[in-house]
Amino acid sequence: MADNSSVATSPDGEIHEPRLGVYVLTEFVFCHRAGLCAHETEREEEDDSPALSFFSFNPLYSLPEIEAALQRAVTDTTWFVGGAALSALVSVLLSLWIDKLIGVAGLFGVLWFLTFAVQRCIHAFRLNHQRNQALAGQHREPNPNLSDVQAIHWWDLIRAGFETQTFQDPMLDSELNLQGKPFRFLRRGNIVIPVWRMRNYDGRLFPQHYVRMAAFCHLTMKSFGAGVECPYGVILFGNELEGIAIPYTPQRRADFLEAVRSARQAIEETSRRRDPSPPDSSLCAGCPYGKPRIEIPGETDNICNGVPLPVVPAYDANQQRFHSLCGDRFRWLPPHADVEERDLRSHG
Repeated sequence: MADNSSVATSPDGEIHEPRLGVYVLTEFVFCHRAGLCAHETEREEEDDSPALSFFSFNPLYSLPEIEAALQRAVTDTTWFVGGAALSALVSVLLSLWIDKLIGVAGLFGVLWFLTFAVQRCIHAFRLNHQRNQALAGQHREPNPNLSDVQAIHWWDLIRAGFETQTFQDPMLDSELNLQGKPFRFLRRGNIVIPVWRMRNYDGRLFPQHYVRMAAFCHLTMKSFGAGVECPYGVILFGNELEGIAIPYTPQRRADFLEAVRSARQAIEETSRRRDPSPPDSSLCAGCPYGKPRIEIPGETDNICNGVPLPVVPAYDANQQRFHSLCGDRFRWLPPHADVEERDLRSHG
């Protein structure tokens, strides 16, 4: 296992700068150029919450929260249905006593109340379904003695005696000068498990996912004090309650520490004007830092370390100019999938 001090501090004991966030660290694991883009633009910890719309559902993670929200949803539905009925009555009365057009206009109030009534009703249905799932949970948890990734269900862990809690501020390891905050924690006695949500999961895990979980496990033990155990971390998939547990093994801890060392080395070499070589083109195909966008002077400028970057343009068939953060930062045309789709060229 790697030694903390060899990664965190210099021979004279000074802590290495700058501070790294877990998200930026995992971008370095994915690609050193992506890591530098994230680091130099001060990219914040990635929001792991899937986007919500008017009718979408963000699940709750404790039975008391679900039951309280279900009661509110039922009450709201009742009120909106009542509002729709009252609006319909007023609309009929206006049509009979004053003017039919005024009465018809009152139907918009009926539709407004009914729209929210349907939305609250769907929300109540989903909450009730989640409540049934919570009550059906079984006393199951991952085997901490196995190194393999194991499938889990949230309510099985809750039924196994874990309680869920959040951590408001980022956790910090002052020696490694690393910080980060997972989505929430599971705790049972001296066992604390970090949990984060993966926005998109296609059945595959990559090195950056393992490093991210190892970083959260490391920070958890640092932040919760002596005697705390963190045998694994949990990933939930999007808005689902199914997920996986990744054991925090000595090898994964060593990989995490090596990732910290490698990221700091890349930052140091960049300060000497030695940028990392281009990565394998397969990594660039979907990378957001290399995604081309139409150049709008003053609006799409890319800023690294507080300094605007000169644009490195690419042109489509109509000579419209495109650029990207990675392209401007490293003076090249990243082989993003959109570059091929738009048939962009470096010179007009």
